[in-house]
Amino acid sequence: MKNKENKMRASYSAVKILTKVGSPLFMGLGGIFALAAVLILIMIPIIFLVNVPVNEMLLPPYMDAVREEGIIVGYDIIIGGGVKFSVPAETVSLGDIKAAVYSVCLLGAFAALELTAIFVLLSRLFGNIKKNGPLSKRNADIVCFIGITVIVAEFVVSAAYRFFNYTLVKTFSLDAETVKYVFGVSWTPILLGVLILLIGIVYGYAANVPAEIASPSLPVEAENEED
Repeated sequence: MKNKENKMRASYSAVKILTKVGSPLFMGLGGIFALAAVLILIMIPIIFLVNVPVNEMLLPPYMDAVREEGIIVGYDIIIGGGVKFSVPAETVSLGDIKAAVYSVCLLGAFAALELTAIFVLLSRLFGNIKKNGPLSKRNADIVCFIGITVIVAEFVVSAAYRFFNYTLVKTFSLDAETVKYVFGVSWTPILLGVLILLIGIVYGYAANVPAEIASPSLPVEAENEED
């Protein structure tokens, strides 16, 4: 039993390593995703100015050219959720491909900004743990901020992903007039954010417990009641 407890303590002690390298590591990752978001947004006006033949246009992710004897005869569009459909090449214009690129860029920018915020908060969390210890109330606040960030960001990203799928189907479907946009979000990642928020609240309570135990006012009140 004692060996098992020692192993558990050893695993928890790995946090000490994160307190040393976690802050600069996560800040670096946040900087990378921030740069990615900026580059993605810069691509949008550049793509707008591009004027090349359709068969020479760089295709966005989720879109593949179907070739026969080296000639593009159609395009496969993957909209996620295990759904893929194909369209003939002659029905696809340069503007159609650009619309797909715009939607991919916006979705990618939102996702990169979400990751930027989360990694920056993680950097602050481990930096504060190193500076003020694991039971600092500020740690709990940061965990709560991470939970709120995940909830808000996933709400936006989920809506953007649905709009992305709608844009692909609306743009390339042969029955585009029947395609309608239905607003909605994915609840699973939002519930994950709620769970992180609850963990932050419990963390904050745990950080306050030692101060309450150390407070001399409680035993004094108890003695007064006995008198």
